[in-house]
Parts: sequence; structure tokens; C-alpha cells
Amino acid sequence: APSLPVLTQKTSFSAESVFDPVSCLLLNGDADNSCQVNTYIQSNSSLDSEKSKQFSFGVVFDPTPWLSLKADFWSIKITDQIAYVSAQDIIDRDNGDDPRAIPAGLGIDRDPITGQIRRIDAGYANEGTLKTDGIDLSMLARYDLGRFGKLSQNYQYSQVLKYKVDGDEIIGQVGSPKARAVLGHTLALGPVEFPWKLNYIGKQADSDTRKVGSYITHDLQASWATPLKGATLVVGVLNIGDKLPELVSYDG
Repeated sequence: APSLPVLTQKTSFSAESVFDPVSCLLLNGDADNSCQVNTYIQSNSSLDSEKSKQFSFGVVFDPTPWLSLKADFWSIKITDQIAYVSAQDIIDRDNGDDPRAIPAGLGIDRDPITGQIRRIDAGYANEGTLKTDGIDLSMLARYDLGRFGKLSQNYQYSQVLKYKVDGDEIIGQVGSPKARAVLGHTLALGPVEFPWKLNYIGKQADSDTRKVGSYITHDLQASWATPLKGATLVVGVLNIGDKLPELVSYDG
């Protein structure tokens, strides 16, 4: 459902910079450059809840008392997405550059003689479809190492097979990796535990020149179950070494 701020927000004014040949020619004398137009960002009484259909199924296999395997497939379709429709979006639809209609509750007002934009009402609307599906795999193993303690391993892997917004495939692009994984190891020595976790993020690419390679970060902790009932002392470091993804230019 739409959030309360989206449903009840007061109308706010903004002089948005847009590209509109008629208005920019009249305002700036240049139809090819941007110009500022009166834009009112407001709540939309026509806004409704998103709708979704989804299903998933999975299997769990425990071949031994110390090993558990699990696999899940999931699929989600969301229609009538709540999306922000900007002033430029409305202009593109009014000019015919975008074939979609201007959503109910939003609009544009032009001078009937010159065609110059006098006012744009922008905001949120229900439109667009998201389709996504993927698989999740996991493995949980426990080992008794005798005097060396107990070791548990929890491996989780997620693969997004599809992520389409209005028919455009997004998955695999920069910011939307196809694969993620977490490899967790915990060594327990009596009241003391040492969790070590590896976080994997898969490669991403918008083009041959703008791409980010896969990378792994490490988290390390130590915990002690103190003699005090219910009291545990934990210290740890997230992302040891402060590893960051590969730096790429914004425009490729």
C-alpha cells in the first residue's frame, strides 16, 4: 500500500529543469537546452495499492545427521507499481516521446496559444510491472572436532534469474548483481565462539567499458558466554580491510 507521506503530503513547489523545445525556445531562446518550469509535487488521490502474484517451492534433503541441503525457487510479479513520475516524464508523454499516458491525478498545463508550459503536476502513480524470479541454495554442516571444539558451516547462494521492469532486463547491470553468496564458519570452544563470514557479490556490467568485477569481503567476530545468566560479550569487525567494489566512471 502507498505510504502515508505519499498519500497525505502537502503540495510543494519546484522550478524543475526540463527539456521541452517549445517552452525552452520561448524562455531561453534555445530549444536544445534545458529550462525551468513551474512544477508542483503533490499527493495523488488516485493512488492505489500495488498488486502481486508470487509462488515458491523448495526441497530439503538431510543425507546425514550432520548435513542439511536446501534448494528454493521463487517467482514474483508486481503490477501497478508505486513509482514517482517526474516533470520530465510528464513532458515526454505529452510530447509523444514516451507512448505511455499521463497517469490519473497528474498533468501538464500549457498556454493554449504559445504552447509554453504554465504548470506541471508531478508525483506518484500506479504504473509499471516488475517480474523477477531466482533460486536460493543453502548447506548447513556441523562437525564435532573433539578437543578442538565444534565447527559449523552455513553456505548460502542466491541467483537472480530474471529482473524485468516494464520488459527491460535489469539484472546483471551495475548495481544489480546476478549472484550473491555468504559462506559462514563458526568454531565453538566451550563458551567461546569465533564466527567468520565471507560475503560474495558477483560481477556486474552495463557495457564492455563499464563493468565491476566480483569481490569478497570478510567479517570476523569473537563471542564469550559469560558466567552471568543471559550475558554474552561480542566483539567483531565488519569488512576487514575495508574492501570496496571496483571503481568505475559513472558514464563509462
